[in-house]
Amino acid sequence: MDNRGLCCGQQLNIMAAAFANYLGEGMSIDQLSLLSAFLQAVGESLDVIAASKQLCAGNENDTGA
Repeated sequence: MDNRGLCCGQQLNIMAAAFANYLGEGMSIDQLSLLSAFLQAVGESLDVIAASKQLCAGNENDTGA
């Protein structure tokens, strides 16, 4: 069984938590809340971009048959 994806996901999760701790150092609760909302919106926008690219790539491969 190939575990490379699992390890990569774990490393990414650790990096994200460490980065969040670094960014949040010295911030107020209101500042943390605003940053969290902003980054969540960025993540959702990136998801929409990825989904639209995948959809467009699928349409390019559609032969109409």
